[in-house]
Amino acid sequence: MITHVIPHNARYLPTITTFSAVFNTVSSGVYDFNSPGNKSVVVLSPMDTNSIYLIGGMQSGANIAQEEFLAAIRTTPLLTLRKQQNNEIVYASKIPLVLFSQDKDITAFVHSNKGNDALVADLTGVLAQTQYLLGISPVSIYITFDIFAMDSRDFNESFRGVSTDSLYTPVRK
Repeated sequence: MITHVIPHNARYLPTITTFSAVFNTVSSGVYDFNSPGNKSVVVLSPMDTNSIYLIGGMQSGANIAQEEFLAAIRTTPLLTLRKQQNNEIVYASKIPLVLFSQDKDITAFVHSNKGNDALVADLTGVLAQTQYLLGISPVSIYITFDIFAMDSRDFNESFRGVSTDSLYTPVRK
């Protein structure tokens, strides 16, 4: 349950991410999202200093049918959301991708005190090559996130429960 009213000036940051795994014929004949050379880490959005981000939901799909995806799962694909600088996990648990979803609620608030940081998503998991995946390489999983950025001083103070005077540098005229 969201207890903070999202300000009207919150910025919507649409994200579309693609994770991909090529079929690996050399080792075990699988699609391993965590193998070197595959795209398993994606920057969702840079994070501004003194901003709060709300991750409100996600949608997922792939370049293969859901039934083919389910039949191929050898190790359940798990999605981790974290900050890039210090690897701080921003969603309480890893999100299993066992079904494609149109609107999965994954509400999480993330705050940034530093600049040069970003929200990052990591995907791990292994798919076997089934008869339906013959000739398909790479397997791509598409995920979109609904992210809102709030950088107003009033919202920051309300969210953190403290005065943020020390976080802001006054503008000199």
